[in-house]
Order: sequence, then structure tokens, then C-alpha cells
Amino acid sequence: KSYTVDFNVTDSKAGVDKYYYIWNTSAEKPAIDSEEWSLTSATSLKTPAGVSGTYYLHIKAVDKVGNAGIASTEGFNIDNIPPSVSVSPNGNRNNTDMIVYDVNIYIIDETTAYDQITKRYAVSDKESCPEDLLDLTDNHVIIETRNQTKYLYIVATDLAGNETIFKSDPFIADIEAPVGRIS
Repeated sequence: KSYTVDFNVTDSKAGVDKYYYIWNTSAEKPAIDSEEWSLTSATSLKTPAGVSGTYYLHIKAVDKVGNAGIASTEGFNIDNIPPSVSVSPNGNRNNTDMIVYDVNIYIIDETTAYDQITKRYAVSDKESCPEDLLDLTDNHVIIETRNQTKYLYIVATDLAGNETIFKSDPFIADIEAPVGRIS
């Protein structure tokens, strides 16, 4: 998800006075007088939170007499976006005349290939995700609603550790007996 980057800048004559940094998506060094520079006293910085893609760290060091130099890193591939999960059908609100549903599962991730995503699931009558999940080895699950409403839970985790917990709409059991009159 994130990286910690240590850096070391030296100046053999006047000595380094201040450090500035910029995280951005360009490998090109920023202008020395850019307003994007942020002052730091740290010599260790974390990659930006909440972003995904290739990011570069640019360090500007200013010595005690005002000379400035810029150093840049290679790109860091940052992934902070969890996999996307959807199912079809998602519940059975408009189709309660069946007791068995073949539910197709769709999982995608921006950076992790499908076969590298950890996929687990459970079919449960509980309102929250159970802990005893099974490995999802196919792209569909059979749900039976003979006597109680069920939910499909899917937990998908990408290689960076981003996790999605998906809860389907309810698969409502038809437990009402037929009603009729004889005349």
C-alpha cells in the first residue's frame, strides 16, 4: 500500500540547511521555485495516502548559503484501491418464485490480476459477514433459500492488501403457504 523512503543529502562546504519535497506523478524534476514544495525536517517520508498509480518523490535541498539542488526517485507503484465486487443477481426482490439461485460473481482490480486476488465467500442468514469463509474457486455460487433468507458475502483482497467486503442484497425465502378458498 505505501512505502517509506529514506533520503540523505550532503553539502561538503556550507552544509544543508533545509529540505523540501514534492510527491507527484511526473518523473520530471519540478521547477526549483515551484510553489508545490513542502518544507520538511524529516529524512524519511511515506508515500502519499489515498492515491494509486506511479508516484515520484522529488527532494530539494538548500544549503546554508542559498544554493539549491533537486534529487528525484524512480517511480513507486502505489495501490490504495480495493478490488471491486458485484454479483448478478444481487438478491431476489423481484424474483422470489425460486429457491435456488446461480449467482455470478464479478471481481476486478486496477493493478492485481484476477487470479492473484484472494477471494473468499460465505452464504449466511446473518446480517454481518461470518468469519468462517470458504475459498472462492469459481466465478459463481449456488444459493438455496428453502426456509430462510440468505446473504452472499465476498471478501476480495488484492496483492497490496486492500480488501473489499461485499454483502449482497437479501435472497428472500418464500415461506408463505398458498392461500385459497373453496366455494
